[in-house]
Amino acid sequence: MNYGYDNTCPGWRQSSQRKLTTQLRALCGVAKVSAGRKPHVEVGGMYPGVRVRGITHVVDRDRFVEMCDMVYNNVMGLPED
Repeated sequence: MNYGYDNTCPGWRQSSQRKLTTQLRALCGVAKVSAGRKPHVEVGGMYPGVRVRGITHVVDRDRFVEMCDMVYNNVMGLPED
């Protein structure tokens, strides 16, 4: 999952990247996994924005993605869907 990678991510504010990273890391830390590694957050590198990686083994992946999106909307000040 990518936030702030390109123009398809509405409401992206570079100034909120640190806050988003912190909150997504906290969410990744409590994610329930069936096996393997917990999801993790990547920042920097080749591409701009914040990426959540390793969601393959998250037990309820759809709910996890929904929660990540809720965190993004909250941090960026976007209305809830």
